[in-house]
Amino acid sequence: MKKITILFFLLFAATAFAQTEKTLIGKWQFSDLTDTGDLDAQSVEMTKMIFKDFQIEFSADKKVSVAVMGKTEGGTWKMSDEKTLVITTDKGKTMNMPIKKIDDKELVISFDGKVTMMLNRV
Repeated sequence: MKKITILFFLLFAATAFAQTEKTLIGKWQFSDLTDTGDLDAQSVEMTKMIFKDFQIEFSADKKVSVAVMGKTEGGTWKMSDEKTLVITTDKGKTMNMPIKKIDDKELVISFDGKVTMMLNRV
C-alpha cells in the first residue's frame, strides 16, 4: 500500500510539473508589481517605468526571448521544480524565479526575492 501511495504522489507531481510548463509557453507582458519588498515609493515607480514595456516569450523548445527597455536578449528556460523557473541568458547569466501564480491569463514571478511581478498573456 505504501508503494502505491508513493507511486500516486510521483505521478501527480509529474502531471502538475508538465501542466505548469505547458501553461507557461507563450508571450507575457508586464502588468504590475505585486510585492515590492523593502523598496521605497520612488524605487517602486522607477522599477515600474523600467519594466513598463517588459515582455518575455517562452517557446516549447525551451528557448526564451526577453525584451526590456528596447533591448531583446535570448536564452533558454527550464523548470527546476514545479514552481521555480530557471532562465539562462545567451550571455550565461542564470536567474531562478519562483512562480507565485500561473494560469492561462496571468503569471506572477519573483525576481531575486525582492520584487514580485505580475505578467499578462499577450
